Amino acid sequence: MINLVTRRITLLPDHPAIYMTAPRCGDRIAPGGTIAVAGQALVFEAVLHVDLRDASGTALVTQRVMAASGTEESPFSASLAVPVGAADGFYDVVAYSLSARDGSVINEFSVPVEVRR
Repeated sequence: MINLVTRRITLLPDHPAIYMTAPRCGDRIAPGGTIAVAGQALVFEAVLHVDLRDASGTALVTQRVMAASGTEESPFSASLAVPVGAADGFYDVVAYSLSARDGSVINEFSVPVEVRR
């Protein structure tokens, strides 16, 4: 099995504000396919974003997503279309929210997937 985690991660005792239950680490998707994204979030006004990012961190697809509630942890789901021209390789599905204070990215949660023909 290939180790798909290519960067440092920090484990904290706190429950994350966003976490994904799908896709799973290492899921394989074909170019032109769809990635089903699901998870739980407790974020400001129930708004979060989901990206498909390449190895350089560039977002190929970004989708604004609404969780069921902004006052308690609640489910969210989305479908990301993998571009037909996406090269074979590893990508990250990244869920995050934007700070109400300054618009910066916060609460980032990433899952590596593989795009393969």
